[in-house]
Formats: sequence, structure tokens, C-alpha cells
Amino acid sequence: MPVLSNDPEYDHDSHSESDSSDSEMGPLQGFFSQMSQKFDDEPSQPASKEFKRLCKTENLTGFEQREAYRKYKDALVMQFNYNYGTDENNLEAWQHLCRIVGIDPPPRDLREARQAVKETHVNLVELTEGIDGREVTVFPTEKDLSDYTMGNGLFFPSSNFKAGNLLRHLLRRILNPREDPDPTKARQKRTFSGVQRYNHY
Repeated sequence: MPVLSNDPEYDHDSHSESDSSDSEMGPLQGFFSQMSQKFDDEPSQPASKEFKRLCKTENLTGFEQREAYRKYKDALVMQFNYNYGTDENNLEAWQHLCRIVGIDPPPRDLREARQAVKETHVNLVELTEGIDGREVTVFPTEKDLSDYTMGNGLFFPSSNFKAGNLLRHLLRRILNPREDPDPTKARQKRTFSGVQRYNHY
């Protein structure tokens, strides 16, 4: 369910009635729909799991699989933009992200809200999908996030020309994470339901 999208590529007002169904389904669902007529994706399932199922269903290998993965990564980035917007100076967008990751009530100041989100460590695939109520886990350190991401194969594109300025603030060093500067800090992870935070919004 799009909330704060200001990506002109997904401006609902600019779409005609003929393609309104595609715009309503969002970039990720649009990707799966365009890739195969016979593949029936399950929006409630993680997109990464559905992509693997798509490759298996369509017997995608080699170049075809790499090309499909490239398009999937583009769709994932555009889905983030579609859900949360692209404007790094939009206080409403940062406050929405705060609620999704459990910072509620969120700061009323733009700089404070942005900093609060930037200090959290969340998997961006989960965050992108957390808009519809799926759990978003906040990790205590970048290293913990890295271990989780690589262990579950939940990689988000680290460099994509479709990424907005808002998204770029949230990218983390997954392959070469920074160590926690304070090893005495309690290592606890927190899990939040995006829909609860969204409903409070």
C-alpha cells in the first residue's frame, strides 16, 4: 500500500485508467506480473523467496536469470521509493520510517527524526515490505545486521540509479560491517510490526 511515494515514475495522478491496475499493484508485483503470465506471486511472502520460486517455475538459468535478477533489484528499489518516497527533506517520510522501526512517537524535528532512523540497523528488504505489517527487526549493530542479511540472503541493492536520496541514508556496509565501538552495549534485537506503527500514524 503506497503511502508517501513522490517518485514521478509512480505518480498515480499521471496514470491513465488503462494502466491503473499496474500502478496499484506496485513495482514488485508489477515485476512478477511482467515476468510471467503463468506465475502467480504471493504478495504476503517475502519478495526474495518469490523471486527464487519464479526462477524455478520459469526454469531461468544463466543470462536469463541474471537479467531477471537485475530487473528484480530495480523493482525492489522502486518499491521502497513507492512506499516511503524519495525526498530526504520530508519530515513526514522520516516520521513514518521512525514508526515502522519502533520509534513512536517520532521526533518532530527533521534533523532529529532523520538521525533517529539513521542510527538504527534494519534490513532494507524487510523495511521495504514492512509497509504492509510484516515484522521489521532492528539490530543493535551493523555486524549483527550483516550476519542476518547474509545468512538469510536478504540483500538490497547497494548501488542503483533508481535509488532516491531518502534511501541512500539507510544503506549499510553489509559485506564489510563496522564493529560495535562499544562492546559492552547490550546486544538485543527488537522486532516490530510495521502495520501497528503504520496504523498509529
